Amino acid sequence: MRHIEDLLLQHLPRSFVIAARDAIKVADQVANRECLSFHTGIRSSQTGYAKHGRMNEGWHDAALAEGGNPTPLKSNGIVVAQFGMFKVARYNVRHHEWSHKKKLGKKHTEIAKLNTDILAQHVMPDFFKEEAEVLIATAFFVAVIDGVDTAGQPQVTEIQLCVPHPDLQGQLYTKSLTEFIALYDRPARQIDLAHSTLKEQIKKQHEYDQGHQ
Repeated sequence: MRHIEDLLLQHLPRSFVIAARDAIKVADQVANRECLSFHTGIRSSQTGYAKHGRMNEGWHDAALAEGGNPTPLKSNGIVVAQFGMFKVARYNVRHHEWSHKKKLGKKHTEIAKLNTDILAQHVMPDFFKEEAEVLIATAFFVAVIDGVDTAGQPQVTEIQLCVPHPDLQGQLYTKSLTEFIALYDRPARQIDLAHSTLKEQIKKQHEYDQGHQ
């Protein structure tokens, strides 16, 4: 069985993951500089709007340069790219608050539902059914805004890569980009033969039990 992490490594180019990370970090700093002139009473909220716009621009350009065929930039809508089987988008959260349904819009909710198959095959597999290939899934790059800079403006402290639950109740997989990028340097992981063997043994035992009832 291929794990979700294996699928991400297979389908997301390392060059795109690094470019997306850098684009988010640069956009975070650019937005902070652009909003320094705002009154302190509204600076934080205006910086938040600026971060969303600048990150969308950087995200779009990174995906376009790496062949991800991103959706067009339009107003404050999200940009969705496609790499292999994964639709990929981004969003921001404050203080590690992962309340997805309250924070995310209609498009995020729509593409998260594509993870129904990956949930069934790689998180809650049925040992008595033949394993089917997952053809499409969704991953999010999540910028965690959990700090402030010297001017008191909100600042990105971490970027996570996550595969959300289809109904956005938590994640099926999550890891910091720093940790995930390091995985590209490890030897290719072999298929989990122990799990495959266990699955086959359970299936055979089930068939034996059914035949002797």
